[in-house]
Amino acid sequence: MVKVLVKKQLMELGAFFYQSAKKGKRRSKGSLIMYALLMVYVVVAMGWMFYLLADTLCEPLVNAGLGWLYFAIVGLMAIVAGVFGSIFTAYSGLYRAKDNELLLSMPVKPSALLLARMTSIFVMSFDFTLVVMVPSMLVYHMKGFGGAASVASQIMVTLLVSLFALVLSCVLGWLMGLISAHLKGSVKRLISIVVTLSLLGGYFYVYTKVYNYLQLILINGDKIGSTVRKALFPVYHMGLACEGKAGSLAIFAGIVIALFALVYLLLSVSFIKIAIAKDTVVKARYEQKTMKAGSQLGALLKKEAKRFTGSTVYLINCGLGTVAFLAGAVMAVVKSDYLHQLMEMLNQMMPGADSLIPLALAGMLGLVTAMNDITAPSVSLEGKNIWILQSMPISPWTVLKAKLMLHVLVTSVPAVICIVSISVVLGISPVEAVLVGLFELIFIALGAAVGLAVNLKMPNLNWVNETVVIKQSMAVMIAMFGSWLEVLALGGLYFLLRNLMTPMAYLALAIVIIASVACLLLMWLRKRGTKIFAEL
Repeated sequence: MVKVLVKKQLMELGAFFYQSAKKGKRRSKGSLIMYALLMVYVVVAMGWMFYLLADTLCEPLVNAGLGWLYFAIVGLMAIVAGVFGSIFTAYSGLYRAKDNELLLSMPVKPSALLLARMTSIFVMSFDFTLVVMVPSMLVYHMKGFGGAASVASQIMVTLLVSLFALVLSCVLGWLMGLISAHLKGSVKRLISIVVTLSLLGGYFYVYTKVYNYLQLILINGDKIGSTVRKALFPVYHMGLACEGKAGSLAIFAGIVIALFALVYLLLSVSFIKIAIAKDTVVKARYEQKTMKAGSQLGALLKKEAKRFTGSTVYLINCGLGTVAFLAGAVMAVVKSDYLHQLMEMLNQMMPGADSLIPLALAGMLGLVTAMNDITAPSVSLEGKNIWILQSMPISPWTVLKAKLMLHVLVTSVPAVICIVSISVVLGISPVEAVLVGLFELIFIALGAAVGLAVNLKMPNLNWVNETVVIKQSMAVMIAMFGSWLEVLALGGLYFLLRNLMTPMAYLALAIVIIASVACLLLMWLRKRGTKIFAEL
């Protein structure tokens, strides 16, 4: 039974790649190649970042006799990456899958179902772990360190690190499950959002300080190694295991496997209770009020807003750009002195850099905008209940327009706040600020239209876990990376025309180009898109 359940979970996990959710058939060879190339690009881009990091640390630490510390640092980064890649799906994947009650009503042991669910989370953790471990291992061996024994040990450590990341993710998912079972939905979402944003904030803070930390590690390697050896016993043996020490590999494996067994037993006890628990519902008290009729568009917009704010996974993964805009507005004021020093330095390096500030600001804002892809999974999230919207006396264009409006509102308001804040701090003229704002608003509209169009062409209405369409769907990936490519293409076009146009003239040209593309895409949504939606 476990084998069948594991096979089911793995098929669901990889179904987006080889099967068309819209047609329910296997994708064509061309689609598979396109998907594969896109995934390879993402993996290579992430792997290259960790390769450069490993290249900085490896040789100095190994030559200092601290090769184990190199792998301890790499292993910790891999654990963080594995948890980061699966933490957002641990709770929903374990306890909120749509087929939990169906499977539990069958002669299926809860422990077997839990093990199968954990297997899919392990695969996700393993994928993210590989992105860190493989480049680090390549650097180690390309520099002539290690041998066959260390290769075998490093492969085993990679699996164990993924298992440890699974343990941490499941513990956090279990805690969220307990919170969900005893708190109201709004309070639960608030706690989940605060925790998630705290983790993301910590991650980005460490990332911005990574160069300073690397210097600290290289200068104080002996002291840091001594601290790790005493305070982080498992991490110390993890590092030694990667150097080929069989005894340390056995110790690290024993610790990780024991932790996994303990967590599995604890989760098995509470799995059924949490899996079938419903959100706490407060009994409403009837109050007689005058009912006011609203517009169809207003009602649909409220529905979309409740769907967006009602799911932590949806809110965090598709609305991170909003947080980035607000954080940028605050940082511009708090770090105003730093911004002025940076501009002075750029002017010294490149005379006349002041004229490029609005253009550079528009490009940076465009990259941040890509982090908001609210429309990309919005059609898929209707799931099997899409027939309800289709059967109502509402035009398909009204439904699609509500999805577009939510994306634009959630993104444009914080973007304008960010633009005003940065413009005041940097002393950008009102005309330049207006052009930057106009560019950003039109770019947001284009991003919303692109996400919705791609999702209409690549819907997944048969999902079991909403995380699949929010985090793993090609519609989301294409919408996000497509926006980045648009910014890069506009930057490349300016490079070609820089001797023919002033920065402000080019920004005006870019506005015209983006507005034209956005209008054409909105026309397509109005005509062809509405027909596709009605036929889903």
